Amino acid sequence: MGGNSVKALDLRPADQLPDRTARHRASAPDAVAIAGIVVFGLLIAFSNTVLAYSLHTYQSELYPTRIRARAVGFTYFWSRFSTIFVGFFIAFFLRNYGTTGVFLFIATAMVSVFVVIASMGPRTTNLRLEAISR
Repeated sequence: MGGNSVKALDLRPADQLPDRTARHRASAPDAVAIAGIVVFGLLIAFSNTVLAYSLHTYQSELYPTRIRARAVGFTYFWSRFSTIFVGFFIAFFLRNYGTTGVFLFIATAMVSVFVVIASMGPRTTNLRLEAISR
């Protein structure tokens, strides 16, 4: 029926293969931009981890022992439920403001969580759990 459609693999070393793509070296501004994206991505990932661990530890201290498991589960549900909408917000900011807008949106959200907890949350340092929940 027709010709053989399976082509043999070209096993020559990479430097001996014909150049079929337009390969270009990244310019200095491109390298700086790429490094900036990587650095800010790492900072966001690190901040997100610290925020999540701190928030879950803090919220478990807010409730009396008898209802702690249910209360923490309830608040964790709402945090997971809210993440349904985050993808839509990120898509909006990416489309309208680019990657800088997405970074500023995420950074603003994290800073607002810090500010709200610091200003409205009860102090838990050096207090017993039962004293905190009163």
